[in-house]
Amino acid sequence: MDSLKQTAEEKVREKLTGVSQKDYDAMAPQDQLAIDQKVQDALKDKQNDVADDINTRIRGIKAGMVA
Repeated sequence: MDSLKQTAEEKVREKLTGVSQKDYDAMAPQDQLAIDQKVQDALKDKQNDVADDINTRIRGIKAGMVA
């Protein structure tokens, strides 16, 4: 599919799993659920990484203010 016509969800799914929308649509429902879970897990991991980075930066700033 032309990447300009893909929705954000389709782009993320394809980037994280390598599964195109066409392939996804052709999958059995249980396989689609497995792909959806993989995407959710990857997004959750990314969110946790970002939160950890922000918290590390905040602790660094606070440590600099106290010292």
